[in-house]
Amino acid sequence: MKTGIFGGSFDPPHIGHLIFSVDAYNILGIKKIVWLVNHTPCHKTMPIAPFSERIRFCEIISENFKFISISDLEEKLEKPNYTYDSVNFIKKQLGESNDYFLMIGMDQARLINTWKKSSELKDSLGFIVMRRGVEEEKPDIPESRLSFIDRRLDVSSSEIRGLVKKHLETEHLLGNELNNYVKKSGLYN
Repeated sequence: MKTGIFGGSFDPPHIGHLIFSVDAYNILGIKKIVWLVNHTPCHKTMPIAPFSERIRFCEIISENFKFISISDLEEKLEKPNYTYDSVNFIKKQLGESNDYFLMIGMDQARLINTWKKSSELKDSLGFIVMRRGVEEEKPDIPESRLSFIDRRLDVSSSEIRGLVKKHLETEHLLGNELNNYVKKSGLYN
C-alpha cells in the first residue's frame, strides 16, 4: 500500500496541510498518510503550542479524512530524534511491505542534504514534494524517487499565529472546528 509520511510542527495545522494530503491521495494514489507531529524540529524554531495540543489540533482538522492518521511517535522517541529514525520506526510499525513516501515542502526538499542520514533516506523511500511554482529548481533527490504536487497556495502556520494574535479571522485557513478550538486555547494570543 502506498503510504505517505508527512512530518511537521503543525503549529497549527491548516488547510494547506490538508490540501497537500488530499492531492497526494487523489493524484498520486497514496492510500494512507501519517501526519508525524514533530516533537522538537531540527530545522525550525521550537513550536509555541505544546506537543499534546498540536496532536489535538491535527486530530480536529483531519477528522473527516479517514486516510489521514496522526502519530505521536516523536514524543516517545529518545531526543534528539531525526526524520530517519522516525521513518524507520513507522515502517516497522506499519510493515516493511508498504511503499513509503516522505511528504515535504520545497523549502525542506532543498535542505535534504543537511538532514541526518539523508543518503539513507533517499535510498529507502520516495519523496512527494509540494511545489508552489513550476519554475522552482529540483531538489537533490533521485528523479526516480521524486514526485511533485504543484499547487499555488501560500499559507503558513506562522501567518495564522500572527492573525490569531491580532484577533483577525482565521476560519478560512483552519476550518470552523479547529478555528474555535485554537481561539479558546489562547495559545497564540
